[in-house]
Amino acid sequence: MSRDPRSVTHASPTEEPEGRTSESSGNADSRQTEAGPRHVVGIGASAGGLDALRPLVNALQPNGRACYIIAQHMAPDHKSLLTDLLARNARMPVVLAKHNTPLQPDMIYVAPAGKDIVVEGGKIRIRKPQKPLGAKPSVDILLTSLAEAFGEHAIGVILSGTGTDGTLGVKTIREAGGVTIAQALDTAKYISMPQSAIRDGGADCTLPPEAIARHIQALIQHNHKAVVDLGSTDDDISLPRLIRRIARQTGIDFSAYKPATLERQLARRMTAKGFTTLQDYWTWIDAHPDELNALATGFLICVTDFFRDTHAWAALKPILRAQLLKKPPGSDIRIWVPACATGEEAYSLAILVEEILGDEAHRHDIRIFATDVNEEALKTARLGRYPELAVRELSHELVDTYFYPDEGLYRVNERLRKRVLFSRHDVLQDPPFLRLDLISCRNLMIYFRPELQETLLETFHYALNSRGILWLGLSESAHENSRLWVELDRPHRIYHKREGVQTRPHSSFRLPSPLQDTTRANANVVQETDPLESLGHDILTDDYVPPAILMNTAGAILHIFGDCSPFVRLPRGRAELDLFRLILPDFRAELRAGVHVVTRRDATYRGNTVTLKMPEGERRFRLVIRQPETLKTQAEDVVLVVFEPVTDALPPTRPAAPDDPAVREHIRELEEELALTRDRMQTVIEELETSNEELKALNEEAQATGEELLASNAELEAANEELQAANEELTTLNDELRQTNDALTQANEDLRNILDSLQKALIVLDANLLIRRFNDDARDFFDLNERSKGVSLLNVRARYPLPALAEKLHAVLETGTPEE
Repeated sequence: MSRDPRSVTHASPTEEPEGRTSESSGNADSRQTEAGPRHVVGIGASAGGLDALRPLVNALQPNGRACYIIAQHMAPDHKSLLTDLLARNARMPVVLAKHNTPLQPDMIYVAPAGKDIVVEGGKIRIRKPQKPLGAKPSVDILLTSLAEAFGEHAIGVILSGTGTDGTLGVKTIREAGGVTIAQALDTAKYISMPQSAIRDGGADCTLPPEAIARHIQALIQHNHKAVVDLGSTDDDISLPRLIRRIARQTGIDFSAYKPATLERQLARRMTAKGFTTLQDYWTWIDAHPDELNALATGFLICVTDFFRDTHAWAALKPILRAQLLKKPPGSDIRIWVPACATGEEAYSLAILVEEILGDEAHRHDIRIFATDVNEEALKTARLGRYPELAVRELSHELVDTYFYPDEGLYRVNERLRKRVLFSRHDVLQDPPFLRLDLISCRNLMIYFRPELQETLLETFHYALNSRGILWLGLSESAHENSRLWVELDRPHRIYHKREGVQTRPHSSFRLPSPLQDTTRANANVVQETDPLESLGHDILTDDYVPPAILMNTAGAILHIFGDCSPFVRLPRGRAELDLFRLILPDFRAELRAGVHVVTRRDATYRGNTVTLKMPEGERRFRLVIRQPETLKTQAEDVVLVVFEPVTDALPPTRPAAPDDPAVREHIRELEEELALTRDRMQTVIEELETSNEELKALNEEAQATGEELLASNAELEAANEELQAANEELTTLNDELRQTNDALTQANEDLRNILDSLQKALIVLDANLLIRRFNDDARDFFDLNERSKGVSLLNVRARYPLPALAEKLHAVLETGTPEE
């Protein structure tokens, strides 16, 4: 029985005070109130964060445009001094955040201990944590809410700390168009949090704490990108040339992307790095070539989530169910997810297929090809490890079925990971996967020019099986190309392949060369092939190269070399280019067996000799099927079928008489050998059955042991999270105590200086008249030294007479009135 992937969601966290009503955050232009800040900076820190927060906060200047929210991991029952410590030298108020407080510019809000903090409708919301374990307050939750509420006006900062909290929030802010900053690792006391934000979240830049403050001020002052100038007085500095530099270094050609998309991302990257002109940025790239890799990553907009766009998934499910349930047991189910990013959508499709097929899933060979050009994103996808926030919208049942805890994260289980194959693949340059049941290409084509979109749709049509499904993003469409596609659900952009239409893959699978200068006059010149060269090629192919056919494993003929007419027959009726049907019956079984061997075992197949009657007499041929190295890397499931002539002389043959004694003896020997072989086979079968039973028992034991290990691992994970949280809390508490101790030491020095500066004798006593402190003048008046501290003043000899000293001291203690 299948389940709806979103049928049961996690309960919403309880918020303080109880019974609050949710407010819509509105669109980008109404995300702030008129009096509220235009920008909000979310700052996340954990162990060692206080050492980074103090210089950062001290360097921030009020500007009337921004406010700051700090989420520092702390113990729930700890009375934090963080607000007081940060407020000492800050140039704007530092306050403890309270529920329903409207955001005000030039304010620094500190999240309370043990609570999560978010921003909704221009107000601070304080929430009880959803789960008892894990870091609190959650930096991911804070930054994600800022991305949703403030979009490109959100800024995320990750400082020193252990773990990976904040990485998903950084990624979310980047997707929303905001800017993200991580503390430079060489300045962080603990590098795990900033390192994860850089590696997995794609932080825009890394800076020391003081520099982070200056950079934030510059971003706010210039409103992110208002002063970025993409023009240049130098003809050698331009966006097209920058694209070609990226292609040469990374192998990714962005010339097919819409210029407006690239310009927007380029301006964002320049702003994050602190550049206002393309010329200055170009100079920086000359000195720091690795910046091209970071810029390419920025161009590859990575926006994905598990079961993103719930209604679209709900629309796909019955359509995909109808398609899959038609497939007989043992058949392949092949799905392709181009531009898979970090893999959430690919794993979502794997879950959906499992949910649809239920117990029948193991009877199919399910393959989901997830591809992208972003190697860093693919590394994350292959690991299948995601923060808790990434699975927050999934039902508890799905999380328990397809994920397991792994060092504070959630990891896709091994069975599901085996269903998905991640590989680097450029959908515009590399040949497509073939014989597909579904292509999910959502929100990729919107970045391409219209002519490239048409090419991609033709490629998808070619790659799909009959009536295969194409699923596009909500901002994309194929309904205008009704020649290739039949609309199944227009609102959710679901189509199936129209039958009876022949399409071919793009001939070169190559975009214009990244080295080609499209601004020059000869940009469109096409070099023609020499006619003599072409003629020579044809003669050599016909006379010296054996006939051959290039085909895919589905049987579709892609190219014919030489004269293959003796080996294929065109039947009457509808025209098809299926070699399995067109080839002579003598070769048909060999062809199927050979294709299976080549694709499954990666070996060359040589078939048996077949004699054919030709006009010039009998000739012998055999099939040679192989997949050349170039085809292995560029065109999966494409093989070359060669009809190789066999030139060995035919051995003389004579028919043997059935009643020949030698023949009868040979038959008897064969029958005895057959009987012996049957006995041996039966023995082997029995031994195999016994071994199989033993293996089953061992497998059950291994499975039970595995379950015990998983349970133990889950317990260890929980204990580790508790220890990590306790360690972070102790580190934060120690930092606060150290700061308090420093303040007390300073106060003590100040008091000593005050005592010594007085021109009169002064002695400080406690309630029991015991000496606590005294200055130099008092030392001269009484017979005092360091050993006098803690001694009653009444027991100390005065060098001058003091009548009624004891009575006066007691009177002061009782009445509080000074005595002379």
